[in-house]
Order: sequence, then structure tokens, then C-alpha cells
Amino acid sequence: MHCRWPLKLWIFCAFAAVIVIIVAVMHIRRAITKGVFVMKLTEITVCLFLLMAPCLTSPYFHLHHWYVYL
Repeated sequence: MHCRWPLKLWIFCAFAAVIVIIVAVMHIRRAITKGVFVMKLTEITVCLFLLMAPCLTSPYFHLHHWYVYL
């Protein structure tokens, strides 16, 4: 499949990506400041593994819609 994105969609995605990166950096800085960064990183990793592990062996598994198979 070949998708052709118009310029407006590229601009929107770039804008959204910048916002997501800024929010992620702010969360990381706060976690480091409060001394809970490793704990939060561990929680996220374990949760992602537990939620995705049952789906990983499926030949139809695609990360962008993995939640459909839960």
C-alpha cells in the first residue's frame, strides 16, 4: 500500500510530534526530579509487556493497533 500525504497532514504530524516530545520530556524531567524515574520506567515496561505479550506470536500483530486483539 502506498499512501500519499498532503502537505497539511505532514505539517499537522510534525506539530503533534513536537507537542508529544515536549510533554514526554517534561514528564521525564519531573520523574527524575522527584526520584521516581526508574520506578516509573519499570512500571511502563512491565505493563506494556503484560498487555502485549499474548499478541506477540500472532502473524497479524501490528503495534499501531495491538489493542484490538486484547
